[in-house]
Amino acid sequence: MARTGVRTAAWILLALLTGVAGFAVGQRQGHQALIGSLQVEAAGNLGQRIETLSLLRIGDVQGAIHRLESEADTLTVSIANNPGADRRALSYMKTYLSVAPLSPDRDKTLSAALAGVPVLEPGECKTGLRALLLSVKK
Repeated sequence: MARTGVRTAAWILLALLTGVAGFAVGQRQGHQALIGSLQVEAAGNLGQRIETLSLLRIGDVQGAIHRLESEADTLTVSIANNPGADRRALSYMKTYLSVAPLSPDRDKTLSAALAGVPVLEPGECKTGLRALLLSVKK
């Protein structure tokens, strides 16, 4: 009888240890996958920045602006499509668009994403956007 109880306890302990070990391995693999995804994203971001910096260095300011605005448009739509979207970031984009030329295609793409998002006043901005707003209002 005691032997059966010990055997049952050993099986239960083995099952618990196996479960804990499986959970730990799964957590580690999930963490490694997340880190890998972040590294791929960071490498892509670096490549985009190098390309834009290169355009600026060769004097192609319009090309750099076009590239950055295109990337900003994509990010805006992506952020807006997520529940709990960062309204501050979207407000910065809508404020930028209030003073930057907007093509009909870009307007079509961004209007739904920015619907209901307020345009900020210069005093609400703490970046180069503030300087841009003030330079346009002169």
